[in-house]
Amino acid sequence: MNRIIKWPLKITGNIRERLPPPPVVACQVNGRETVSRFQERSDPDQPQTPFYYTMPILNDFLGWFESTHLQQQIAEVDFIALFTNPWFIVPFGILIAYLVYKQSWKDLVIIGLLVGVWWVSGTPYMGTLIVNGEVQIAKILPVVFGGAAALGLVIYLLFGRSD
Repeated sequence: MNRIIKWPLKITGNIRERLPPPPVVACQVNGRETVSRFQERSDPDQPQTPFYYTMPILNDFLGWFESTHLQQQIAEVDFIALFTNPWFIVPFGILIAYLVYKQSWKDLVIIGLLVGVWWVSGTPYMGTLIVNGEVQIAKILPVVFGGAAALGLVIYLLFGRSD
């Protein structure tokens, strides 16, 4: 079940099919022979093979995360699927309950604003902002002013006043 990580965060194939294991190097330290997993560099111009396949826990976690489909639902702005996915809604609900318990209204407003901006980015209106590679100025101005207002609100909440 060993897998490798290829960027951007794609988990593919068996590591043993892709990379040879690093050679074991024996050396003497203080009169005792020790075994090391460092690779020998036969060619100084060739980079060493990284040891990223020695972390099966990270690979298992990334495999589990990919199976939850959270990244896909966020990228596609699938609002209904994301907010009915228990892998998202349970931690999100716990976070919101914690922020309400702590009465951290500033953080709640910022999270609400981020969720709202994410939702608006998936509307059909946003899909019509660029037509044939040209920006539609009449349609983009409300988006720019809305973004400036949201940014101004966040700056005010973070720096303008204290709780």
